[in-house]
Amino acid sequence: MKFARHTTCSLIVRLNNIYSYIAERKGWFDKYGEYGLKEGVPGPDGTVIGGYRYGGNSFEIFEKVFGTTNPFADRLEDDGKDQFGSMFGDSYGALNSVVHPAPNDIVLSVKCSLSEFYNGCMKKISYTRLGLMHDGRTQRDIPMEMDVEVKAGFSESTVLTFAHKGNEAEGHRPSNVVVKFVQEPH
Repeated sequence: MKFARHTTCSLIVRLNNIYSYIAERKGWFDKYGEYGLKEGVPGPDGTVIGGYRYGGNSFEIFEKVFGTTNPFADRLEDDGKDQFGSMFGDSYGALNSVVHPAPNDIVLSVKCSLSEFYNGCMKKISYTRLGLMHDGRTQRDIPMEMDVEVKAGFSESTVLTFAHKGNEAEGHRPSNVVVKFVQEPH
């Protein structure tokens, strides 16, 4: 790895030297090439004029172009996602995809009187769940309403589970809505 880093840094320095050199003396380069720029060019009287060695900071130019002085740094978006969508990145189900936690179940309490437990009734419940947007990643709050049938003989120990009616999260099935009953004092 040290060899690769040294070779890369040497290459960066050489490229910066050549770029700076060409930018300042393009006409000389066109006429005499890289050797003429480094060693000088023949003047009208036959003496060698010039010769150039780059004296700037190569890493400063590299940082301006790539945003870092480390040629091995990862280029990530602000949220840590791979902006290039590489095979080993995290976009489109690549190998380093972030595994999001499964969504939590929504637990609702429904108050019922003793007569509603005895005779049965219909209850309308409202809740808010997290739903996925069209991009399949971002979430938004979605208000929901549901009719729950309280059958005759239900009690406080009765628990109803509505599968896949709860929160949504990327890469997971929707969670459940769990309805628990609470007896109102009479």
